Amino acid sequence: MIVIPELDPNDPSTHTVLKEEDVIGRGDARWFRRQLEKIAGTNRFGKPNLQMVWGPTHEDPMEVEPQIKYQDFTNGFGRVFGERRFFIEIWRSPEFLKRSNRYKVINDPDMVTEFYFCKACEAEIKCSPEALQVLGSVPNCPKCGSSRSRTALIREPGRGQLLCEFPTEGCYDYWFRIERKDLTYHPPDREVLEFVRERWKFEQMSQSERDALQQADEEVYRRQIIAAMRQSGAVYTGAVPFNQIPR
Repeated sequence: MIVIPELDPNDPSTHTVLKEEDVIGRGDARWFRRQLEKIAGTNRFGKPNLQMVWGPTHEDPMEVEPQIKYQDFTNGFGRVFGERRFFIEIWRSPEFLKRSNRYKVINDPDMVTEFYFCKACEAEIKCSPEALQVLGSVPNCPKCGSSRSRTALIREPGRGQLLCEFPTEGCYDYWFRIERKDLTYHPPDREVLEFVRERWKFEQMSQSERDALQQADEEVYRRQIIAAMRQSGAVYTGAVPFNQIPR
């Protein structure tokens, strides 16, 4: 059995990124994904209703800037590490997303710049935001010396650049993470598939969309438990020394 070393925020020797092929054979991964498709089928776009992703490297396609979707922690150098877990994600239709109002088209914003003018002679008074913060007020007019000034806000429209578009073919949501009850790593295997079958049956029941709020509550509660354990000095899954990382 492959031992998956746990990340420890306080142990830099564990701050490495394991790829999917480091923890599961390609053949085993393909087999598991085929089983997911047999259980849940495909959507009208020909994509699986359930997909498996690897936390340390999986990026959220719905973010403007690519970033790890299932983040564990950020180290002192600002590097983000994803959870060393496999996740099962569920496809959400465009209709579901529209009803939830979760995704909207986002364009780059307008730019608003402040300009300062003398009230006495209308001469422009040059003053950068940094200088204004130091001085505390707009300086006197360089032309007539008046201390009275007015502010004009000049709005420059954005370039119309599309930053994030609505997912017309839907997107994938978190469904559950594959791990044991004691919060340790669990491989994607037949035992997990049995759980998937039962949960998929529940998903097909009436009012199945109620799971969105339920899952959000579960995730917040789990992160609170982990944060409390880490604050007390415990590594929530029992970190394995770096030299035990499988080669």
